[in-house]
Amino acid sequence: MKLWISTAAGLLLASAALANGTDVSQPPEIPDTCGAFLHQDLIGQPREAIEALDLPPPVRIIEHGQFVTLEFLPDRINFQLDREGLVERIYCG
Repeated sequence: MKLWISTAAGLLLASAALANGTDVSQPPEIPDTCGAFLHQDLIGQPREAIEALDLPPPVRIIEHGQFVTLEFLPDRINFQLDREGLVERIYCG
């Protein structure tokens, strides 16, 4: 019974978000606290282009489909790669 109530509540919240136009398929935008904006030219480039920059930590390169921890580090720059290993997104966190 508790599982049913939890599931129903989750579905209700999700449908409410969709009803008001909130796009829940994409993560929310995060302020540029790590300098991600400075590296947007790497979008479409291979992993080696990131490694060649020799950026100071914290830096995280996320392979396609890779599980990541959910802690938020505002000064960490994340490079998310697509299936081909090319940079598709650069963001802080």
